[in-house]
Amino acid sequence: KITVSAAAIALLVGLFCSNTMAFQPRPPILNRRNHYPFGMSTRCHSESALRVAATSDRPRTNVETTASPLDSFLTVDRQTTTFEMPEIHNRTLTKTEQEFRELLGDFAHFSERDILSVPSPRMRILFEGVKASAGEPAVYRSFEVLFTDFLPIRVAGRIIYKKLLNVMEESQALRRQQVEKVSKQTGLPQEEVDMLRIAFLSIAQENHYKDGQVFLSKKQLKESSIGDIVVQGVGYANSEAFFDVLDVNSDGRLSFEELIMGLYSNAEELCFQDESCDPSQVLHTLLVPLLGQDTHSHHRVLDAKHQKYSERYDEMIQAFAKWESQMIDTSGEGRQLDVLRGCFVGAKNEYVLEALRIVYVDYPPLRLAGNLIFKLMSALIQSRQ
Repeated sequence: KITVSAAAIALLVGLFCSNTMAFQPRPPILNRRNHYPFGMSTRCHSESALRVAATSDRPRTNVETTASPLDSFLTVDRQTTTFEMPEIHNRTLTKTEQEFRELLGDFAHFSERDILSVPSPRMRILFEGVKASAGEPAVYRSFEVLFTDFLPIRVAGRIIYKKLLNVMEESQALRRQQVEKVSKQTGLPQEEVDMLRIAFLSIAQENHYKDGQVFLSKKQLKESSIGDIVVQGVGYANSEAFFDVLDVNSDGRLSFEELIMGLYSNAEELCFQDESCDPSQVLHTLLVPLLGQDTHSHHRVLDAKHQKYSERYDEMIQAFAKWESQMIDTSGEGRQLDVLRGCFVGAKNEYVLEALRIVYVDYPPLRLAGNLIFKLMSALIQSRQ
């Protein structure tokens, strides 16, 4: 079985080869599976590094089995809840508080991989924010009070709850479809394909999200670790050339399946006329760097109007940080004090902050509610100074 270190050594040997050995143009080879014409770029005359990896004894996926290995993996993955609900002491929940607790509790069985497998970066951030808020008792109590006391927040919360559940259901169906298809066509284990898909989603951005799927642009390919893979590991002169070959319909974007199958076609070419060479193993070796991708990275491009709302949100967060630094006394009982304490804690939690930013920027009713809550907290701070 190839380890990460062994695969890294193989790639280093390939890089050494690309810098020291003679380059030789190779004739185009039309791949039987996807009809991608590869071999047009110059490649290293010796491909021993990848061939050594290709003949290793890593077990191949049994694609004939009817039971999906992904099913077994997901079952184990979800046996433990992703967060525990805060304990309730010395008080009886009202009907609305119980509703809030049940709504939040429905998200407890979504694993981290479930969340990272959601195509939309915005929706992933909301899921991560829900998870993080449940892990902070002060934030949980703050949201509980707001859900109970503010009707607009309660109505919007119910709508967002239903939307997120629908998003997760659709995400899991797409996830299963893509993972099983790519695994069957490439011979990679389904769990590995699942991890590659998560890495792909972390690289692709919101502006290329369409019809429930995320697509990779030429610029994103070049700036990501995938760009290094196609240049250093496969032998293309640059990532743009690789992109243009795969983008057969010239729409300027690549899906997850198009990308992996394109790399697999390259792996088949590297194994051409060598029966001891395993294209699945070559593909595995090529994709090792992608498995180390930061799966929580994200960047969102806003238009001028939404950027203004985002900046206003930052101003409010800075105000909470300033108030807390002034050591204002927040002890005592009271529902507004509960909200204020939750704001102080939430303002230091990255996942809560980014989820609330999306809520504030994208949902006008909740933006109005947020402005009202900020005014109430401002008045409360002034009364305690």
